[in-house]
Amino acid sequence: MSEVGITAGTEGAQYRIEINTDFTEPGWNVGVMRQNASVDLSCKVKKIETGEQVASIRIRNASANNFWGTDFTSGYRVQETYAKAGRELAKFFIKKAKLRKIKD
Repeated sequence: MSEVGITAGTEGAQYRIEINTDFTEPGWNVGVMRQNASVDLSCKVKKIETGEQVASIRIRNASANNFWGTDFTSGYRVQETYAKAGRELAKFFIKKAKLRKIKD
């Protein structure tokens, strides 16, 4: 029986995750006032062999901000929201599938 876990690379992968951006709010920061950037994402988990969709996940209002509030460029704010969404999606998969890192 094969191990269940996380590895780097695509060799032996059985599933593919397709991520689509449904909505992007770039937010703003003018020094004395601010609004965080946020994104809504749709994720589909598909079997690589057949293309069959086995799961659908929606991430709504993924939002992150810079601790010091120095995120004056919209690109940095949006980048951080995608990073936050990725971390949360990874936590979700690890928790639900009881995954662990497979030693190389």
